[in-house]
Order: sequence, then structure tokens, then C-alpha cells
Amino acid sequence: MPSKINRRYKVHPRKKGYLLLEVILALGVFAVAFAGIAKGLNGMIDVLVEVRKESAARTVLQNHIAKVRADPIEPKETTEKEEGFVIRTRIEPMDLRNEDDEPLQNLFKVIIEVSPDRQGAPISQSTELVLYRSTQ
Repeated sequence: MPSKINRRYKVHPRKKGYLLLEVILALGVFAVAFAGIAKGLNGMIDVLVEVRKESAARTVLQNHIAKVRADPIEPKETTEKEEGFVIRTRIEPMDLRNEDDEPLQNLFKVIIEVSPDRQGAPISQSTELVLYRSTQ
């Protein structure tokens, strides 16, 4: 006589395939979830790379602003390469007049553009400054 314990855990012949079907469904759900997570992580890595490039361009721009402010100001246009970036600087006198229609002297407009050295790169930073240099 079989014991009650063995009879309680006996698998019915029709229910033998359910375990395999459940495992396949669980693996499918896991695969879909994993694919979504992987795509999200890939997007985050792309954003991180772009942020680092923009940060490097901003740092080069800030360093070049400090350099322009320290140097004597004269109208000119220059192009330099530094740390993998091309830096274009244009300094031009400003044509501003006071209330008596007299020109304001020693005011310069400085335009600095920083872009990657390689072609087709979308990351660039630019700024415009107004600098005053006294004649003393």
C-alpha cells in the first residue's frame, strides 16, 4: 500500500509539460527585461561620453578666455589647436557711442569658438565677451 505522502506529490500525467512551459515563459520575460535594461545602459553610456566631451570643450574654452584676458588686446583673428580642439578667436573693436555721439574707446568684442579637431563632431562651445582695456 502506497503511503499518503507519495500519493499527495504524484504528478498527474497531463501536468508533466507545464513545468517546461513555465520555464520557457520565464526565460522569455527575463530576456525582454534584460534587453530593455541593456538598451537603457547603452543610452546612459552614450550620454556620459557626450557630457565628458562637452566638459572638455568647456574647460578649453575657459582656459582660452583667461589667456585672452591676460594678453594685450588688439584686433586680430587666430586659429589654434589645443588638447584635440580647434580654437578660433576673433577680436574686433566695438563701435559704441556715448550720449554725445562720441566713440567709446578701448572696447573690444571677443568671440571664441572651440570645436573638436576631427571633422563631423557636433560638440562645440562658443562665447562672446566685451573687454575694456585702459590706455594707462
